[in-house]
Amino acid sequence: MRIIDLTMELEDNMSTHPAHARCVVLEFANHAGTAPRFTPPCQGFASRVLMFSDHIGTHVDSPFHFIPTAGTIESIPLEQFIGPAVCLDVSAKRPDEPATPQMFEAAERTAGVRVQRGDILLFRAWPGHQTEAGFLRCAGMNRAAAEWAAARGVSTQRLMLSGYLAGSLMAGTLTSLTGPIGFVGLIVPHALRLRLGADHRLLIPCAFFLGAAFLAVSDTVARTVLAPTEVPVGVITAMMGGPFFIWLLRSKRRSLWL
Repeated sequence: MRIIDLTMELEDNMSTHPAHARCVVLEFANHAGTAPRFTPPCQGFASRVLMFSDHIGTHVDSPFHFIPTAGTIESIPLEQFIGPAVCLDVSAKRPDEPATPQMFEAAERTAGVRVQRGDILLFRAWPGHQTEAGFLRCAGMNRAAAEWAAARGVSTQRLMLSGYLAGSLMAGTLTSLTGPIGFVGLIVPHALRLRLGADHRLLIPCAFFLGAAFLAVSDTVARTVLAPTEVPVGVITAMMGGPFFIWLLRSKRRSLWL
């Protein structure tokens, strides 16, 4: 295995982001000035003062850099910095244009590689040297590309199978304890989708809470409508879900004819 050290050599006044201090290397002592203080064959000593920010050269932005309550650099496991890597070149883009998932996939095909689970992804977004004008304004990856990189290597078939098995096990366990309660999963998600759209980041948690609220209201009605006799809650949800299902079928058929 070929080991590549990506560490940049620190030098006086080296380029960095304007919001951070530049690297400063000062001569504190040299051989000529300190030699008279020593007995030959010692020829004195040399020493330098090194001052730099935590954002200079090759560095890692710890979560604390952006989030005050997040971890600092020493809290990140060392194993995350050592491992197999894939390098992709997306520097053909405009400097001010963020790299997209499509650009990374094209770079994969060009390089004949594929980002796998556990790989360290390195990418080149600037075609020149870091000292050239425009380097500090060069855009990296956009959010979609970051999500693409994070999701690479995940086995979608295994994930879907695990989800189906877990969902079936939970549904079967709950049904065995409470009895069949229908139409909750039909009414709530469809009603929310009509109201909120198809953004699952918002739709799933809202369906979770509204479904629980809908079932709680249905259970209250089931306990009180013929008290002291308790009506099965599934009857109440079916009375509301049946008409909703018919309306949904009719609206779908109408949209197909249109």
